[in-house]
Amino acid sequence: MTKNQNLTFITYCCLILLTVSACNNSPRNVPFPLQESEFSEPITEKLIFSKPQKLEWVNINQDSFQPIKSEKFDLDKIPSKPIVLGNPIQLLKPMKDSKFDLNSFKDTLFNLDAAPTKKLRYKMALLGQPKRTKSSLPRLKDGASDNLLKFGLDQGLSGTVYSDIKQDKNGIIWIASDDGLNSFDGEYCETFSLGQGLLSPWIIRILIDKQDQIWVRYQLNNGVSVINKKTGIIKHITTSEGLSSNSVRGIMEDKKGRIWITTDKGINVINPKDGTIKLLTKDHPLSGNSYGKIFQDSKERIWVSGKYIDMIDVKAGIIKHIPGYFNTIVEDKGGHIWFGVYSMGVLMLDEKAGVLKQVGKEQGLSNEIPFGGLTFDEKDRLWIPTINDGVYVFNVREQTYQHFSTANGLSNDKVTSIFADNQHQIWIGLNGGEANIYNVAGGGIHHLSSNDGLSNETSFYYGFAQDSLSRVWVSSLAKTGIDIIDEKNGTFKTITKEHGLSGNSANDLMTDSKGRVWIVGGASAVDVIDPMAGIISHIDSAQGIDRKFTTTLFEDSKGQIWLSRDGLYVINEKNKTLKRLPKSNGLRATVLSFAEDNEGQIWVTTENGLQVINEKEGTIKHLLMDGLTSIEYSDINKDNNGNIWIGTNGHGLIMANLNTGTITRFTIANGLPNDVIYSINERDGSIWVGTGKGLCVITPNSTKANPGENIAWNIKNYGKPQGFLRLDHNPRSSLAQDGKLWFGISDVLTLMDKPQYDTILPPTFISNVDIMGKPQNFLSNKLIQSSLQKTDTIWSMKEDTFYLKTNLPKIVEYLHENNITWQGITGPFNLPVQLKLPYNQNQVDFHFTGMYLDNMDKTRYRYILEGVDKSWSEITEKANAEYRNLLHGKYTFKVSSRGFNGKWSKPVEFEFEINPPWWLSIWAYIFYGLCVVALGYATNIFMRRRLLTIERERTRERELAQAKEIEKAYSDLKSTQAQLIQSEKLASLGELTAGIAHEIQNPLNFVNNFSEVSGELVAEMEEEMKEGNTDIALEIASDLKQNLEKINHHGKRASSIVKGMLEHSRTSSGEKELIDINALADEYLRLAYHGLRAKDSSFNADFKTDFDENLPKIEVIPQDIGRVLLNLINNAFYATKGVKNPLVEIKTASVENGILVSVRDNGTGMSEEVKAKIFQPFFTTKPTGEGTGLGLSLAYDIVTKGHGGTLEVESTEAEGTTFVIQLPITIA
Repeated sequence: MTKNQNLTFITYCCLILLTVSACNNSPRNVPFPLQESEFSEPITEKLIFSKPQKLEWVNINQDSFQPIKSEKFDLDKIPSKPIVLGNPIQLLKPMKDSKFDLNSFKDTLFNLDAAPTKKLRYKMALLGQPKRTKSSLPRLKDGASDNLLKFGLDQGLSGTVYSDIKQDKNGIIWIASDDGLNSFDGEYCETFSLGQGLLSPWIIRILIDKQDQIWVRYQLNNGVSVINKKTGIIKHITTSEGLSSNSVRGIMEDKKGRIWITTDKGINVINPKDGTIKLLTKDHPLSGNSYGKIFQDSKERIWVSGKYIDMIDVKAGIIKHIPGYFNTIVEDKGGHIWFGVYSMGVLMLDEKAGVLKQVGKEQGLSNEIPFGGLTFDEKDRLWIPTINDGVYVFNVREQTYQHFSTANGLSNDKVTSIFADNQHQIWIGLNGGEANIYNVAGGGIHHLSSNDGLSNETSFYYGFAQDSLSRVWVSSLAKTGIDIIDEKNGTFKTITKEHGLSGNSANDLMTDSKGRVWIVGGASAVDVIDPMAGIISHIDSAQGIDRKFTTTLFEDSKGQIWLSRDGLYVINEKNKTLKRLPKSNGLRATVLSFAEDNEGQIWVTTENGLQVINEKEGTIKHLLMDGLTSIEYSDINKDNNGNIWIGTNGHGLIMANLNTGTITRFTIANGLPNDVIYSINERDGSIWVGTGKGLCVITPNSTKANPGENIAWNIKNYGKPQGFLRLDHNPRSSLAQDGKLWFGISDVLTLMDKPQYDTILPPTFISNVDIMGKPQNFLSNKLIQSSLQKTDTIWSMKEDTFYLKTNLPKIVEYLHENNITWQGITGPFNLPVQLKLPYNQNQVDFHFTGMYLDNMDKTRYRYILEGVDKSWSEITEKANAEYRNLLHGKYTFKVSSRGFNGKWSKPVEFEFEINPPWWLSIWAYIFYGLCVVALGYATNIFMRRRLLTIERERTRERELAQAKEIEKAYSDLKSTQAQLIQSEKLASLGELTAGIAHEIQNPLNFVNNFSEVSGELVAEMEEEMKEGNTDIALEIASDLKQNLEKINHHGKRASSIVKGMLEHSRTSSGEKELIDINALADEYLRLAYHGLRAKDSSFNADFKTDFDENLPKIEVIPQDIGRVLLNLINNAFYATKGVKNPLVEIKTASVENGILVSVRDNGTGMSEEVKAKIFQPFFTTKPTGEGTGLGLSLAYDIVTKGHGGTLEVESTEAEGTTFVIQLPITIA
């Protein structure tokens, strides 16, 4: 082995060791599985029924029964009671107008730059780690009537007074309380209080500035504090640091980034950019020194409330003093300024119209407006807090309002703050209890019960109907009558036996096509009320219908009424007929619900199967499918597409598609909240399904939630986190016609508008990284020091203890003690950048959040740790992922989230690395490699000498064997080549045979003819000799001599042709002869022509020659050049097939030091692609079996290699081809 080979061997070993040490088999960049769902797709099967059976209807003779009883029924005489349905209420009076001209107030010069200015100082402290709590789901208050979710101690908040609520640019909610400052990210609550560096736990107001710093105003006289999570510093500003007073009243950031702080001793304006603070008082030239609320409008004017309302226009350099004050202020999209004023309500300034409008107690609202903020929601409604009267929602456009109080579900009527987040929600801070959250887009859910005056106090709601005046009729089994709710007027009335009903309980209601309301209740008579005619009718046993328990009723497309009462009754009022189908005549059990398909067949659900009645044919058939034949069914309904939707008691939901003859089954596995189905309704193309555990809405998924997603159905479930008070729906107790959606859920009536599905897609964040099961703070001393000046002092919570920039206390001891390194922090949760962990710190837990603040129970996650996981995790609601015993290597953690809208967020990534132990480090592997290389090298030296001779001998033997194999292969190749060439020669000979036969035939004919003539002359000569005519005999002898000469000539001609054929067929000797190329060309032209004529009688082509008579003879191998000419001429004739006036022309000419022979045809020509391949061996354009593809290849070799000439081709498609041979006169 050479020196270079040794070096190569060493390098190869090192590369193998390094590759093994860095090997990681886990895939990278695994695509996110958008097409997958946490639920399987519903199963679709063929719809199978039994054979139709004949029904035996019993026709009831009406002549033997009494006519239907009818009596007057005046619904208007029954007294009405008010009821709150959650609908907007018209203002009692229009808003009060008064003229207000802002320009009428005097302008006073104002120069902010002229105000006294001094350097701003801070008292700084290290920001402690907040208390972190996993939040539980918000819920309604017991007995709540509106969708006001509680959010408080159970969700991780501190305190019970929530004075202010804000949202930062990352979507995190910040809540000021009487026990600290809270933040909420959709999964966790964090709390900052005294232990984290605040001066007091009671926070009144917060401001989030453009740098995402949190400015805090305290309840007590503690000045303000500024929290900077990025730097880990909390700054305090009091009178000691330059503030005019510690009694802070308001905080605001203007468009320039200046912070305005109002106090009882003037207004302080802080410029964080240049580190200055200015003081504005009545000397510069405010109307006073004591100020409260402060606000900047869209025109950059500052509105501040004090002795007067001062309006400061810094840009214009003026200030106006306006008599009055305000507690809170906000601006709408139209530029109107709204003021909340205690004892006056809310004032709206329309500056353009010069009008001040007032809405308050006179209009039905409250005048008690606190200091909490006025807020506009996404529907441009103004949310107004009050001191003791809850919240009012004022719709300015429609001049209506809604009122939320403890009676509706508000935790407390003392409202301290209101805030609209970026996810359609209103956050309501209260003085005592929990905060509340109202989802503006969540469907306006409202609940009714006996607390609202309804008659049902103990039982479930069962029957719903809507009359022609859109009033909703509701029944129960409580024996308290039927409630009729007028949504439009906000009233209801109750009808009982006293008003003419047959009984006080009803388990089903129905409005027929004539606007009449049908009432069935237990074993009572059937009541039919015509509200418009003022008539109530009773159908009883006297009219032919037995008094049995009635479960339900239905009207078909013919106007017939179907009653489920101990079998079936069908009332046909038009034909005045009544017929009955007893259970024993084909029904399996009591009918629970009806539906009619597009063919007019009646589908009935029973306690023991599903049946379809064809009334026209008088037959009934049963559903026969595995697991569905003999089960209990519940509600049934037909959608607008003609599909039949069927509920079961414990086996899910079924959709029968009669167009395809299939059924699709939906269960918990497909996304239903429960397999017990109670009610089914259609609204706007969606199927609304009441189950045993909440509401389910099923919609055909024409628009996929995510690109590439392959899900046929969109299924959304609603429960308590969405504002439902109860979950267990009642049988057939839903209504989805006009107006709201109505549901009977246990003893509660739930009303809701169609919800607006959320399109917001907040970003997903990794909120924390735990190492070895411990939460970590990656805000290192180095990072904190980078934000400090040399002279900055950091105070400790311990009295009289402080630190300088250079001697900060260690705040990440665990990380430093365990040699964990990183290069900075990023994101709102201060995640480490380029995190590197030692091999023994290989337990990493990730916490994450989808930032969904609404419908939090619907948040789902998928994650992957690239380097470990081969695929994304299953869909989970857990907001954390744990990894143990990670091997050394590089890792990337990715997580994506999905909310109620079903859309997955862009995955967020976090990269980190686990270093190997020293014995597995790169240097260790290099050392191991060197040891292996050294050992291998020594072994190699030892073995090389021993094996060198053997190897040489083996090499020699192998080389000899290979040489023999090569020699044999070469011999075989030459033989094969010779055979192929000979085959081609024989092929050309075969083509010549017919031509040669024709050429030989001519001289032979001459020989035969002259022989016969000569024989006759000999006989004639003998006769003349016998007669003695010597002269005549001599003349005959002379003719005979001429004939013999001609026979001799033509015999030699045939011999010459045979000789040429033999020369063409035999292997060339390679000897060149001096020949006439014109004669050779002429001979082969004629041979080829006659050969083709002999082979194909239909062949017809003309040929011509243009030979240079002065052409010198040249030395060539005649057999080889003849083969070349024959091949070119045959190809030329072949190319003229099908051409009008086919012509082949051979031309010769002299050129310098050589001759030219060209063969031209007017045939089909060749494409450039064919020309490029024409001389390649085995390439042919002829059909299979008509050519070997060797002719032109051999011709090319004969001309170029055998004779030192050239063979070129010129061709144009549809015009013809010319082959040109150039041969030298003297060939070396």
